[in-house]
Amino acid sequence: MGYPELRQALREETRRQLGEIEAEAARRAAEIVAAARAEADREREATCAEAELLAAEADRRAAARQALEQERLLLLEARRLLDALRAEAAARLPGLVDKACRARLAAELAGELDGASWELGDGGLVATRGGRTVDNTPPARLARAWPALEPQLAAILFGEPT
Repeated sequence: MGYPELRQALREETRRQLGEIEAEAARRAAEIVAAARAEADREREATCAEAELLAAEADRRAAARQALEQERLLLLEARRLLDALRAEAAARLPGLVDKACRARLAAELAGELDGASWELGDGGLVATRGGRTVDNTPPARLARAWPALEPQLAAILFGEPT
């Protein structure tokens, strides 16, 4: 083998080795790109899943806030209606008191009247003895009874438990 043939053989061997190196580099580059893409896909999926969870949580919180606000508005309206009912009852009471009712109210105060000063008021009697006043008028009786009546009325009007 002469010099020109040797040179040609070296060129061919160099081209072959260079081709192998380039093929290995291309294969290795493809592996690196594929791994990077896979990692990017995993990170994107994880980020999307986290974003979906955060969005779902935000939706849940918004729905809870809306439900609380609706409940608050319902409670305010129920309170307004109960206050209006109490005011209406207080306004109608004096007109409902007749002689028989006044007699019953006086009889209830019989023990308090002995030695007491008393006066008629709002359809009933008010007795005062020794600095102690007993108000047995319909408005006062309503005021004393209202805390027990209100839950029962709310149950009737709004279907709430007593």
